[in-house]
Amino acid sequence: MNDTADITLSQASVLARLSRSRPATASDLAAPEDVRPVTAARETGIPVIHVGIAFRPGRPEVHPRNKVFAALPKDAFAHGVPSVGFHPALAPEPGEVTVFKNRIGAFAENDLERILTAGDVDHLVLAGIATGGVVLSTVCRAADLDHRLTRIGARSHTTWSPAGCEAAVSAAG
Repeated sequence: MNDTADITLSQASVLARLSRSRPATASDLAAPEDVRPVTAARETGIPVIHVGIAFRPGRPEVHPRNKVFAALPKDAFAHGVPSVGFHPALAPEPGEVTVFKNRIGAFAENDLERILTAGDVDHLVLAGIATGGVVLSTVCRAADLDHRLTRIGARSHTTWSPAGCEAAVSAAG
């Protein structure tokens, strides 16, 4: 059993479109530093777990005061719609685990920790697109859960400071 898992964060294809207020184009593909760790994990047998975001129709779990999710169009990230799909460059392959959340952090309101515990995973390799708050929230929670952490692609489409991310990972790792 492998004690490491590659965790892709917020790969929903809609993120690129929403963050740019225009249709996604070829330039919205994942940066190479995001794709490499997933490819390497697959080639070496490290499990890849994809964490996406999805809400019930009408988003009853989103409070109107939520600054991030309440401002999105009502159909954004609804379970079952194509926009919830993962970024094509990092899409799940058959047999890979997918987990959906309805908050910022990867551990929020889902069974990610149970999956990691069942797989005896204690080292997380984090990579993603549009991951500013996701990385911060995930790193903090993972550190509280005593996981070892590695962050890949600190420059990749993130709104959070790479220096802040590296400092948090160093403190948690």
